[in-house]
Amino acid sequence: MISAGYACKYFWENRSRFSRALALIVICACVVFCSAQVEHLRIVGINIKKQLDDDGLDKGVTRNQAISKILKLIESGNYNKQVIIDQHSYTDVRPFLERGIPVILVNLFNYQGELEKIQRAVKPTLGLYVVGRAEAPEPWEGKWNDEERSLYESYL
Repeated sequence: MISAGYACKYFWENRSRFSRALALIVICACVVFCSAQVEHLRIVGINIKKQLDDDGLDKGVTRNQAISKILKLIESGNYNKQVIIDQHSYTDVRPFLERGIPVILVNLFNYQGELEKIQRAVKPTLGLYVVGRAEAPEPWEGKWNDEERSLYESYL
């Protein structure tokens, strides 16, 4: 923009009709392109504001929809002020922590103990669980013996 401004100044000071017309064309093009950029930024800003109004989460992702619903339910006061989340769900726990809601991550090895703890609570505790399938390729999941596979299936 600075270079275009200096070029327009140079063309304008040249005082020929062609130079001044060229300077005006460049200035008009800059105004049009800047206006288009401002409009684009306005639309992006509206989308960001909408996203921030919705707990800062993209509503298109179903985990985020679940997080928003859980937050609203906890804030209603009818549920325990903590949430239990399946560790393998890859859930963003930031919205809970920002509101001071403790997050308990459960997995194959600790879920029974954690479920026993929350059953003693006065109010019900909400949880987020994502159904999984033990279909990972063998090199990634390692060699599971029958006991481990049985534990995982009982967890599911």
